[in-house]
Amino acid sequence: MAGRPSKDILRYKDEIIELFLQGSTNRNIVSYLSDNYNVEIGHRTLERRLAEWGVRKNHQNIDTPQLRARISVLFFQCCLGDKDILYVLQREGYSINARGLSRIRKSMGLLRRVSPFDQEESQRLLLETVQKELDKGFIEGFGRGNLYSYFRSKVMHIVSRDRLFAAIKTLDPDGVTRRLRDLQRHRGEYIIPGPNYLWSIDGYCKFNFWGFEMYASIDAYSRYITWIYVGITSRTAVSVLRQYLDTIESEKVFPQILRSDRGTETPLVAAAHYRFRQCHQPEVDFAECYRFGTSTANQRIEAWWGQLTHSMLFRWRDYFLRLSDDNLYHPDSLVDRITLLAIYMPILREEVHAFVRLWNVHKIRRQPNRPNCVVGQPLMLYHWPKDDVQNHGLAPDRELLRELQRDVGDWDIDEYLPTQTKNWCRGQLLGLGCPSGRVNMDQFFPDGSRAHCEMYLQLREIVREHIISGEEPVLEESMRPTGAWNWQSLAQDTSLVEEIVIHMEGRDELATIEDLTMIQ
Repeated sequence: MAGRPSKDILRYKDEIIELFLQGSTNRNIVSYLSDNYNVEIGHRTLERRLAEWGVRKNHQNIDTPQLRARISVLFFQCCLGDKDILYVLQREGYSINARGLSRIRKSMGLLRRVSPFDQEESQRLLLETVQKELDKGFIEGFGRGNLYSYFRSKVMHIVSRDRLFAAIKTLDPDGVTRRLRDLQRHRGEYIIPGPNYLWSIDGYCKFNFWGFEMYASIDAYSRYITWIYVGITSRTAVSVLRQYLDTIESEKVFPQILRSDRGTETPLVAAAHYRFRQCHQPEVDFAECYRFGTSTANQRIEAWWGQLTHSMLFRWRDYFLRLSDDNLYHPDSLVDRITLLAIYMPILREEVHAFVRLWNVHKIRRQPNRPNCVVGQPLMLYHWPKDDVQNHGLAPDRELLRELQRDVGDWDIDEYLPTQTKNWCRGQLLGLGCPSGRVNMDQFFPDGSRAHCEMYLQLREIVREHIISGEEPVLEESMRPTGAWNWQSLAQDTSLVEEIVIHMEGRDELATIEDLTMIQ
């Protein structure tokens, strides 16, 4: 691809071969080159070079603690089948074949079928477990794929799809009907050539009234969620820039194109992305690497927000609306704002992040009316695409990354209340009987009511009395970062600022398959 820096690792050939033959995985070798020589290469590049050098491992089964730990992660957390587990392990350099994987997996107790002699007891346990999970409320809006991934990874890994869905239909018929109704929305085709070609980013504003702001990025090819933010600052340009920088630092890759709406939170991330692309292609035009448009035209991320809403956020929106309708929350009340954040920010973060983990391992199935729909798990499609699919990701320039991080590094993106206020609230919750100073969503009172509702009312009254008393500590809210262009050196390039403003005010810009001609 034109503009990419050379990935000539010939000078390290002997060292790489030695590491490989000594049993180091491809992942470890890639990390070794990055840490010791500042050489950034992908797993696919390393595989290709090893093949060119004629270096191969005989896939005999070498059973090691590291291999078993990796199998456990791929089985439980990633919810992969044996075929995909084997594909990933061999791509990462482990010496194992299909028969060896099956034997080791079974010896670890990771079974996929229930013995015929245990079917009756298994069915009783399944119904009991499903009812328990439904009572918690977390899976109330889950569709088939997310339900199966949730039970595989968190609850019961030995359960077939058909048995699980039959149990759900028996115990929650109204929920099944509602989810079917939610499916009656069809979108057009959306063709993307491979992972990291385009990330679609956007915020979710339906909780802003209560002080909870969300922002996310989805890889348009694989539907893998590359980042999710739940906090108080998603509508600020500095926050979105920080989210982007944190993500490309951890993933060590950024996409060819970013797609967003024209919100005031996007100029800094647009400028930063453009500069990262210029490190690979100095003459690249802004329009070749960033797309502005309306939120409704931003299909991938808008569709995912819909999935998140129908699956879990609807419960919280209904609950917060009831608080407002019952005069138990007022947006102009400092007492209510502090109390709501203290109780529900940790809960919302935990549940949204849990949903993202499930989404990334759920199975995208074939759709008869969408022949170009990519099939598979987002996690696999993004991190381990098939050999005939190109990963379009680029390695971020480290010097530029450090430069931009310096401007936002002192700001705590995860803060939702000042430390003093948050610790005081945790102390009050401990006194109310909440372990670790936070409310447990699984906790119920004897009358069947959820503990978090009562905890909110009690803490709200305690906060009110404390503020009226004027005692220390003074309870305050966190400051939001503002003045986007005053934060860092991106503003110094006035021509860049002007170009971004022009594109933000222009027509919708849609990323299409023809864009490949610009970046190849």
